[in-house]
Amino acid sequence: MKTPFETQELRRYWNASMDRLPSYHEAPSTQIYRLEEIQVIKEFLSPLEGKLFLKTDLWNEVKNTRILHWSAAQGAFTFAFDISDRVTKQAKETLPHQSPSAHLCVADIRWLPYQDKIFDCIYSMGTAEHTPEYLLAFQELYRVLKPGGKAIIGVPNKFDPFLRPFLVWFLQKTKVYSFGYEKSFSRRELTSLLTRIGFEIIGHSSILFMPGILRMADLFFYTRAPWLLVTTIWPVKFFHYLYNKFKFLQHHGYLLALAVRRPITPPKENN
Repeated sequence: MKTPFETQELRRYWNASMDRLPSYHEAPSTQIYRLEEIQVIKEFLSPLEGKLFLKTDLWNEVKNTRILHWSAAQGAFTFAFDISDRVTKQAKETLPHQSPSAHLCVADIRWLPYQDKIFDCIYSMGTAEHTPEYLLAFQELYRVLKPGGKAIIGVPNKFDPFLRPFLVWFLQKTKVYSFGYEKSFSRRELTSLLTRIGFEIIGHSSILFMPGILRMADLFFYTRAPWLLVTTIWPVKFFHYLYNKFKFLQHHGYLLALAVRRPITPPKENN
């Protein structure tokens, strides 16, 4: 059962982060991030034309990759929410000029305000892991997805080859990490959780095969010392080249991406 305190506490945190952190839209690593997101969506959710498309959180629309604008340009009827009223307000101020069809609201991913079985596709990349009740978040995504509908659910990779979970743990301990609570998952753990809820796994990929420290340095230089971007832009492009060149690396990025479907016929329960 939701308590107002839990939601308000998270809202205050992300409101403060909204004020504290700059936008990273044009950073080299963000542009690569966006290309890889689009690549995964095209592989598993396209075509989007005429579909009801739900994106979880608006942080990327305000600070990062602006996928909602791209999905609207593909002909989708776009919906999105964010727990932060400040993030949502800024998204509403900027998106009408880019995606006039977007329907935005303030909501908690653990308790969504949408009716059952309404969306044709859902894109949730890097949202559910920021609450300890991530299972509730996954269950809500299942609830609002139509039978036969597809979703991409992305979370941090516990076995990221560049040890990003350790880096996040260290930054949290030193109180310099800006994104709050964050849980990482193995592919097996995420697969098990989603199949127990009722999802059918139809594919898997990942995003951002690059060292976390490189991504962080790129964002820092982008906002604080643009003349130093020359030191990150080529390594960022190199790791993106490897990601595209070697298919197996697309399963080992920092963000796991599982493509799932809600079965048309509900799975039978074991007796």
